Amino acid sequence: MMYGNLLIPMLFMILTAGSASAEKLIAPIYPGAVPCGPRAPHPGCYLSKDSFEQVKAFYAADHGSAGKGVETMRKRYVFFEYMNAGEVDKYDPPGAAIGVSIYSNTLQGDKTTRVVDQIFDKFKMLMAQNQMTQEEYNDMVGKYAHLATWYYPPFEEVSRQGKPLLMDQVIGSRCEKNSGQEKARRDAETMGVKVQELMMQGRQREALELLQEMGQASQDVIEHSLSPEGVAKWEACLKELSRSAFPTKFTIAADPSKH
Repeated sequence: MMYGNLLIPMLFMILTAGSASAEKLIAPIYPGAVPCGPRAPHPGCYLSKDSFEQVKAFYAADHGSAGKGVETMRKRYVFFEYMNAGEVDKYDPPGAAIGVSIYSNTLQGDKTTRVVDQIFDKFKMLMAQNQMTQEEYNDMVGKYAHLATWYYPPFEEVSRQGKPLLMDQVIGSRCEKNSGQEKARRDAETMGVKVQELMMQGRQREALELLQEMGQASQDVIEHSLSPEGVAKWEACLKELSRSAFPTKFTIAADPSKH
């Protein structure tokens, strides 16, 4: 069973728990959007699987205007003003215009995750081992490069430093732990302890035999990860990332008249 299949139901329960009340927001929530999570800096932050243009069109129809936007080589942004500064000032001085802000990164935009580039580095290693062609690598880049600039929701757990873990980090960590190099490292640590125990017991011959066995096992695992099966494994990780990635983020301000 794929790890991602286990995470999806849990993910939406976590996200919903951290969402702002729709009745207290100044604009409707885009259909199908999910909250950015309980630790998001903006309580009205949401992520959508739909494109920037689709989300923009929804709020343009609701607001009755095209909004004020900026589009560059790196990002797309549009703001729909639902309440001007003067109106906001009546409830929450000093007032500033509020409404809905929509964001999306282009392929040249700021990267939101390092996991995609790390997996592409694995593919480059596979190419060096003649287990992947340049054409196959280019195909992977064409299919998955956009995931490096998409948005990822949080996972329920936090890091050892107490910082929120995003879904891309969780998926990337799981894939890395299951990689040949990481498995070989963990097996080496376990067998290394056993070798030390044998040496301390004066069983040098057994210790040397175990070292030889450990070296061959590690080589076999790494070679498997650098095989065509390794290509499929890393692509499966990219597919998991795709299921947890969102191309569009938007924020909805709280309605000060309802506070």
